[in-house]
Amino acid sequence: MSTLVEQLSAYGAGLRYGDLPPEVVRQAKRLIVDTVGCALGGHDAEPARIAREIAEDVTSARPATVLVSGRATSPDLAAALACAEIARRSGRDLLTATVLAGRLRAEAVKAIALPEVGQAMARQGLEAETATPQELAARIRKETALWAAVIREAGIELE
Repeated sequence: MSTLVEQLSAYGAGLRYGDLPPEVVRQAKRLIVDTVGCALGGHDAEPARIAREIAEDVTSARPATVLVSGRATSPDLAAALACAEIARRSGRDLLTATVLAGRLRAEAVKAIALPEVGQAMARQGLEAETATPQELAARIRKETALWAAVIREAGIELE
């Protein structure tokens, strides 16, 4: 019997765009368009401006383009679209990778919920916590507001 890692690796290595059901392709397209829409809609927001300034200071031998600004930065700062760009992959490859990432996330959540995984993590001083992307976004908003207030009250300024 193969391990979960072996099963997921085989799934990921073998997954092709043609294997995806039409509804999965439609949903992946919707998520990618939504992500691009959020990037465009939030382009002028203060957090986006700060992120662009940071990204512009980072260089890479294989740069990727930041949405909207068109500036180059490292692929890890420009995320999924950047990976597709620098690897010269197609839109279908990007959709397939998006579906794969969702599946891997779902399987990781299942694995983290296993008692033996939680116990192994606890022995290392770690605590397992999972969240949906929406829950994570809400937590980030809450933490951002909290730490912004702390920074403001402490009079901390960016040099």
